[in-house]
Amino acid sequence: MQRSLKLLGAAAALALAPVSQAAVTLTEYGTLATVSSFNCDSDVCGESLFELLTLVVDPIDGGVQQTEASVASGTWGDPGSVLASAAVAGGLAVPQLKAGAFGDASTWYAGQSLAIQAYEYTGAGETLSLDWNLTGNVTNPDGDTVTGLVILAGFFTSDQLTQFPALTGTFTDADLLFDLALASPDDNFLEFTTPGAVNETGTISIDVVTGDQIYLVMGLMAGAGGTGAAAESLNTLTASFNGTPALTPAITAVPVPAAVWLFGSAFGGLVVSRRRRQS
Repeated sequence: MQRSLKLLGAAAALALAPVSQAAVTLTEYGTLATVSSFNCDSDVCGESLFELLTLVVDPIDGGVQQTEASVASGTWGDPGSVLASAAVAGGLAVPQLKAGAFGDASTWYAGQSLAIQAYEYTGAGETLSLDWNLTGNVTNPDGDTVTGLVILAGFFTSDQLTQFPALTGTFTDADLLFDLALASPDDNFLEFTTPGAVNETGTISIDVVTGDQIYLVMGLMAGAGGTGAAAESLNTLTASFNGTPALTPAITAVPVPAAVWLFGSAFGGLVVSRRRRQS
C-alpha cells in the first residue's frame, strides 16, 4: 500500500472538474457506499497503473441529503465478497462507517463508504475537536500493495469545500472530488496495512468563530487484492465530538435513503490516486 491506496480518481477529477462555484447555503449532507474492483496483472495486485484502467464501480447507494447508504456484493466471507455502509446519526449527526472486502485470484475488491455533514457554529469561538476510532482486521498473504484499510477524516471550511453546498443532486463525481483533492492535506489520510488486528484512534480539529460554516468529511475504504487477502472494519469507524460544541447540523433525523448519489468511484479514486502522486 505504500504506492497504491491513496489517490485513484483525483487525476481524472482534475481533468474533468468544472470551475468552482461559491458556497451558497448551509443545507447539505450526504452519504455514499460503493463496491469497486479491478483486474490485476497477476495474483499480486497493485503492481501496475494499467490495472486501474479496468476499474468497475457497482453497486452504489446513498446521495446528497441522504443520511444512510449500504451496499453488498457476494456472500460475505467468500472470495470476491464486499460490503460498505455509511450513516450520519445522533444529536450532532456524526458519521458511522463500515467496509470490508475479500480478495480473489487476480482481482482487487474494495468497499468504500463516505459521509459528509455540514454544521453552523453558534458559539463565541473555540477549537473544535473530534475523536475517531477504527477497529478491524487485515490479511495480506501475498504482500499486495493495495490491501488494507484507509480512512479520510477532516474538517473543511465553506471556503475550502465550495462545490458541495452549491450542488443539488444533479452532478457528476468530478465536482466534489476536485475540491476534496485540492483541500485535503496528506494528514487527513491514514493507512493501516500491517496484517493482523487494527485498533486505532485519532483526533481532528478546527478553529471556529461565530457564524462559521464547516464540513465534517469522513471516509473508509477496505481493499483486498489477490487470493486470501482480506480487510474489514465491520465493528465500525466511529467518531464523537469532545464536549458539547455549539454546532447546528444540517440534518439530525435519519430518513430511509432513496436516490443514488452520483459520486461514483470518487472516494476510492481519491485514495488511490493520492498514493500514486506521492510515490
